[in-house]
Amino acid sequence: MGQEETALLREVEAAIRGDRLILPSPPDHLQEIRRLLEDPDAGVDRIAAAIGQDPALAARILKITNSAAHRGDRPPESLSQAIARLGNRLVGTLVTSHALLQTFGAPCPAYSGLLEIIRELSRQVAAWAWVLAREAPLPPAEEALLAGLVHRIGMLPILQCAAHHGTPPPPEAMHALLEEYHAPVGAMLLAHWRFPPELVAAVGHYRQPPVSDEATLTDLLAAASAARNRQPLPPGTSARLGLTDWPALLDDPAWREHYQHALTLL
Repeated sequence: MGQEETALLREVEAAIRGDRLILPSPPDHLQEIRRLLEDPDAGVDRIAAAIGQDPALAARILKITNSAAHRGDRPPESLSQAIARLGNRLVGTLVTSHALLQTFGAPCPAYSGLLEIIRELSRQVAAWAWVLAREAPLPPAEEALLAGLVHRIGMLPILQCAAHHGTPPPPEAMHALLEEYHAPVGAMLLAHWRFPPELVAAVGHYRQPPVSDEATLTDLLAAASAARNRQPLPPGTSARLGLTDWPALLDDPAWREHYQHALTLL
């Protein structure tokens, strides 16, 4: 790696450490959709109208609802029917993950492969989080799904920062930087977007869950990441989640079926 690339890595790292990494604000339409989804008086037609302003998001929701896992007797005839079938919680998860990814766009060509890896890894961890949430007495599965989808979101502002500064470092060097800093940067971003503290903590600490008397979303996200990589659970996590037969549980036919179902949502 040349001197210019080394200097860039140090600049990005200094920006992270000094809390000087520029974080975008959430898009206005996302804030409006989230507000409507949380409003018990907002009808499904109002929600559909707001989502319909983003054709890519509307198409994704319709595609998911048309999947074999959700279709039932016949496919929905409108976006309103699709939203009603999925439910506000799941729609909110899909809206949020879509907006986070779209906010950053594509990095420079040198990192396009890294972006695809990030998305696929997040998809798989999210699917395992969905499965684990069905087994552990924790938050709703939709919240676990969102935690999995955004657990590496901190990589995107780091990639964006690097892409706008001179000659990009090689992917191998960027990968090391991303692995070291994605969790704290992801927590910074989610806090900036005013997400719940439980989600911020989970993304920031899932690689080393703090000691706790009760299971947390952080424990569940740590377990989902371990499941995807077929690794041992962090100390204390298995007991708090009640997963004492780890990792044999990962080969349970019912668990595998739920995992495949979750992938259809993503």
